[in-house]
Amino acid sequence: PLATTGTDDVLHPSTCLLNYIIHTLIIDVWFYSTHCALHWPVFYSLIHKKHHLFKAPNAVACMYANPVEFCIGNVLGVILGPALTNCSPVECAFWMCFSLASTSASHSGYRFMGATDHDLHHEHLYCNYGVGIFMDKLFQTGVNAMLSSLDPYSAYENVKEAEDLALRTMQMGVDIKKNLELWQLPSELLGV
Repeated sequence: PLATTGTDDVLHPSTCLLNYIIHTLIIDVWFYSTHCALHWPVFYSLIHKKHHLFKAPNAVACMYANPVEFCIGNVLGVILGPALTNCSPVECAFWMCFSLASTSASHSGYRFMGATDHDLHHEHLYCNYGVGIFMDKLFQTGVNAMLSSLDPYSAYENVKEAEDLALRTMQMGVDIKKNLELWQLPSELLGV
């Protein structure tokens, strides 16, 4: 085991905290890894698409999944921590209740319950795969990384230089639209 409560029946706060931290790290790695795999096209269409029928998820959506996904991606990730730490039954029960409440909250749609990141995942599909601890940051798959990769100005470290380029680009867009209006061409022809 990675940690243990010892041979006595007394719960030690420091051991409980250590177990909780280990459980949290395990679920982040496990859920991120299985969730990313479920977004591979073959697994997505066969298994994970059912869960994504909810574009604006609610708490019930956290359990709405293919049985393979539910057992391997969700339940196994939650029970791995207690199994590897050999924690007490009380810690295990707390962890399982906490995990269920946490996943319900992340699908609740309420910002104050931490649902923003997972809502964005359901909306855009290719960001925020983890439970928000560190895996999305490590692999730069959080929504901020996704948005900055779409931002052509993010490569500029000099803010003034980025603002000038943005202004010139916007001005070019205005000029193109003016010319299209003068030529009386529909803007859809040129994708503007």
